[in-house]
Amino acid sequence: MKIVKTAQTGYVKIYSLLVNLVASRLTLTETGGTVTTDGTEQNIYINDAPAGVFVPREIFIDFTNHTGTEIVAVKEYYRLKSGGDYIMLDVNVFDGVQNPLLKSIKLSPNRFGVKVTIQKTAGTNRAYDYEAIYEV
Repeated sequence: MKIVKTAQTGYVKIYSLLVNLVASRLTLTETGGTVTTDGTEQNIYINDAPAGVFVPREIFIDFTNHTGTEIVAVKEYYRLKSGGDYIMLDVNVFDGVQNPLLKSIKLSPNRFGVKVTIQKTAGTNRAYDYEAIYEV
């Protein structure tokens, strides 16, 4: 930290350390993998009990393996109180061949938890690669 004397306020601290800390805190992080559908509702991403306000950004899902016979539902849930149940906010149904192949589900900041699931409702079990982007 640097200290600068000004005529109006005396000693004013220049918070370069604080600015660097805040900048590092806003780094985007990712997690991902592959889920193979099996007909049940499966978690793609879950942050069950964040320590504070959590800022997930979005989920990317690769539909390259998805054919004309598959129907999948991607659901977005949020928890509104500590220990509460997850409540569905949105559902996106993907039916048949997709164009574009990469889908994006935008997420909202929350305090008590978020999860995104996928469920095959018709067709063959397929593998879907995914990536979740969130702010830390």
